[in-house]
Formats: sequence, C-alpha cells, structure tokens
Amino acid sequence: MDITVAIPAFNEEQSIEKTLRSIEAQQLPKETNLAILVVDDGSSDRTAEIVGALSKEFGNISLLSHETRKGKPAGWNLLHKTAATDLIIFTDADVIMKRGALSSLIETAKAYPKLLAVGGVGVPLKTRNRFLHFINSFPYRYPREHLITGNLYAIRKGAVANIPAQIINEDDYLSETLGRERFAIDEQAQVMIRLPQTLSDYIKQKVRIYCGKAQTARMFGASPAPSTLPRLLFSLSLQELFYVPGYLAVNLYCRIKARLMMGREYAEIWKPIKTGKLS
Repeated sequence: MDITVAIPAFNEEQSIEKTLRSIEAQQLPKETNLAILVVDDGSSDRTAEIVGALSKEFGNISLLSHETRKGKPAGWNLLHKTAATDLIIFTDADVIMKRGALSSLIETAKAYPKLLAVGGVGVPLKTRNRFLHFINSFPYRYPREHLITGNLYAIRKGAVANIPAQIINEDDYLSETLGRERFAIDEQAQVMIRLPQTLSDYIKQKVRIYCGKAQTARMFGASPAPSTLPRLLFSLSLQELFYVPGYLAVNLYCRIKARLMMGREYAEIWKPIKTGKLS
C-alpha cells in the first residue's frame, strides 16, 4: 500500500526536523511505501533549507513551495493535489508522532473502507506554568469523536476536493463537509504537541479557534458539541478546581475578542504562536 504524509509548514525551523524524523522512525505495515510531502508556505526562516537537507538524507521527502504566504488552506490544497496515493495522512510541522501512530491510522483506514477519514489524537506536552498547563490541556481530557483534529488525520483522496482560501479551522471544515458519520477517531494514533507557553500566545490561539468555530457554524449551521464541563469537574483535583474560574474567565475573554475580530483578514486572525513550537 502506498501512502503520503502531507505537512503544511510556515516558519517551522524550530520543530520540523523533529517532526520529520519521528515520521521516518515509524514502523509501518508490511508492503507499505511511504512518501512525505512538505509545502513551505513562504517561510522567512530556514524551514525549506532543513527540509531540503532531510530529503537528501532519506530520499522519500519532497518539498513544495509558495513564494509568499498563502495560508494553510492553500497549502492543504496543493498537498492534496500533488499526492499520488489514495490515502493521505495530514499532520502538523510541529508535532512528534508517537510509536505506532501511522500504522494504526493505516490499519483503521484499511479495516473500514467506507470511512472517508480517520482522525488521530493530540497529546499535550507539559507546560511549565501550572495554570497554563491546566487551561491548555483541559480540552484534551474529553473524547473528540465529534471532530477531526488538525494534528493528525488520514483522508481518502477526493473525499474533499479543496478547502476555500479563507477557512480558519480546516479540521472543523473537514468534519462538517465529510459528515460525522463518515469519519472515526483512532485513539491509538497519537502525536505529542507543545501548547502555548505564555498567556498571550494562548489567547492568540484560542481567539483563532473561536473565530474558526463561528465561521464553521455560519457556513454549515452546525451546533456546538454539548459541554462536558459539568462531568469533567468531578474528575479534577482540589488544586485544579481552583483553576476553573480562571479558565472560564480567560475563555470568555477569548470568545468576546473572537466575535469582535470576525470578518477580518485571514492573516490578522491566524497569528503565529511562537511558544507553541517544539525546541
């Protein structure tokens, strides 16, 4: 079986080598041929240089480039168009694949041919500040069977023709376009992710996410998933319970700011999160 791992990248010199090496280290099912495509979205750092060097080392990595930044949807579309395989596995340029992640996705996709996509799971690395770690990791404590997450997912080529240029959250868009009965989440397919290490970066990321969710709701008339906060409260330690009011206050601020930012240009909403990169 031939598969392609597709990676959109913008200014990822801190992390992309670790990401690519973690992919190359995966143990794949027998008779699986792996190709890796990276699209450099007009980076101003050494992203393209690093990918070029690794392509010489491994031989199965190809670099695509945009001369100027066009955004993640444009990168997704180019990767999807270029991939020559029926199954494409998209992942981010700042994650570390855990052992067995790729093989699990591949085997699940093979076992359920009627599924158009199979999502993986992000596992947050520890944040130094305890409060930040809590608000960063809290959303990852509940199952995400209702949504594909952009950290890692496999999709069959042609399941979605393209993603419109102004889409903010491509994973939410894909989830709604595919239909929730046409994809599944594979809890064994895991990638380690580094979340924002400062409150300002957390707010930037969260505002972008809320803008994207509002955009998706307007496009599809989608209703948000029911809140699991009441149920999760019973699983928290006493110290974590003290963090809940702060979590709610920060996220309320982010929701309000997102509402005020709706309608602005893509680049204003999608701001780089410097402290969320692997180092």
